[in-house]
Amino acid sequence: MAEKQKNYAVRLLTQAEHADWDSFVSKSENGSLFFTVHWASVVQRVFNREFKILALFKESELQAGLLFWPKSFLGWQLITRAPVTPYQDFVFKKSSKEKPSSRSAEQHELSSMLIKRLQDDFSHIDFVSSPDKSDIRPFIWNKFNSLPKYTYRFKLLPFEELKTQFSQSLRRKIKKYAGSFIVDKLSDTDLMAELTAQSYRRHGIEPPVSQAQLEKLFSALSKEDWARFYCLKKDDSIMAGLLLLEDETHLYSLFAGVGSAFR
Repeated sequence: MAEKQKNYAVRLLTQAEHADWDSFVSKSENGSLFFTVHWASVVQRVFNREFKILALFKESELQAGLLFWPKSFLGWQLITRAPVTPYQDFVFKKSSKEKPSSRSAEQHELSSMLIKRLQDDFSHIDFVSSPDKSDIRPFIWNKFNSLPKYTYRFKLLPFEELKTQFSQSLRRKIKKYAGSFIVDKLSDTDLMAELTAQSYRRHGIEPPVSQAQLEKLFSALSKEDWARFYCLKKDDSIMAGLLLLEDETHLYSLFAGVGSAFR
């Protein structure tokens, strides 16, 4: 059932509206590949996880929404994190307001309406917000607990300019090994899964999902034009692998691994 407030309506999108959602995400200033049906469909196929999209409309125009991962446990309705999905968050239409304070107030209002609907429908809500989020007050006002998490973000700069941001020791290593290795595309996704699993286990931990699931995930991603697999080679030996994902504004390094023989 749609919930109405000041000409706003909050409802779940139908499958027929999924393409419209991905278009909306691509045009949003805080959109991400991980908020799209493209990504969610891969996770759904590999891990058998259902996803839904809660959308907020003003009259007939989409203003904001959230792709989320519901789960039922002992009769409780939950929103939980999805496997291999770094974060999920509200997505907002690009604001026409000029003042930062006005844009902030607008997002607070939209966030509050979405949060109210989620709290009405679910007894437990757990997700990691995007690194782009700078204001979590609507969640705090609605009694959510918050914890910081950390990630790395780099601007995509010409390599010579990027190197100036590296530590001196890293620059020395790059200079020492320049020309010794070849970066190439990697077509063997099972090998990528093996390299990833080896890297985790060398640190005394298991991968976030099983190696068999990694193989299935990488195989599914190899068919998508927004996923790329690369390897580092010396002579004919593949030493390391890297999975990159991309959307309109970002590259994401989701998994990487180095063979144990080359450590």
